[in-house]
Amino acid sequence: MVARGVPEQAVMAVAAALHFTETSNWWRDINVSPLWQDRTFHLLAVLYGIVAAIALVQLVRIQLRVPEYGWTTQKVFHFLNFFVNGVRCFVFVFRRDVQKLQPEIVQHILLDMPSLAFFTTYALLVLFWAEIYYQARAVSTDGLRPSFYTINAVVYVIQSVAFSDGALRSNLVALSDLTSRIPPSVFMFFPNSRKPSLI
Repeated sequence: MVARGVPEQAVMAVAAALHFTETSNWWRDINVSPLWQDRTFHLLAVLYGIVAAIALVQLVRIQLRVPEYGWTTQKVFHFLNFFVNGVRCFVFVFRRDVQKLQPEIVQHILLDMPSLAFFTTYALLVLFWAEIYYQARAVSTDGLRPSFYTINAVVYVIQSVAFSDGALRSNLVALSDLTSRIPPSVFMFFPNSRKPSLI
């Protein structure tokens, strides 16, 4: 039955939109489901673990093949890949425990440090290819490594400042939260103390 003055096509369009909205709630159901979250994060942990294992195998294989060269750019690259993906695997396996870490800045550091190591890993890859390119063109590579170290130092200093600022702000918020819970009636137990004035 259609209301007076409302075209039947408009009613059908509204009904279709409502049906579409109800069927699109599946994502909301999955998003709030701890079972789906656990499965997703464990799948990510397995994938990161596989990549970490492959990087470690590559590192060991290269070391066994040419041990006399020490830590080459290629070995450092594979080690950093192993480190980044291993830490991410660890974070996804123990996600619920990581979310309970206190102070909260520790969570941010644990979640952000692999990203910084990832940046270093691929900056190292760029350095490797830049060295190959410069050597092929018979150009000096003297400025490449200092540039690599400088860029990484700047990125790590900026992130350290951000971590320090986050830790300071979270401590100040915790302190102000604690002091805000002190009721004003506590001051009546200290007869010599002045009441705080608003002026």
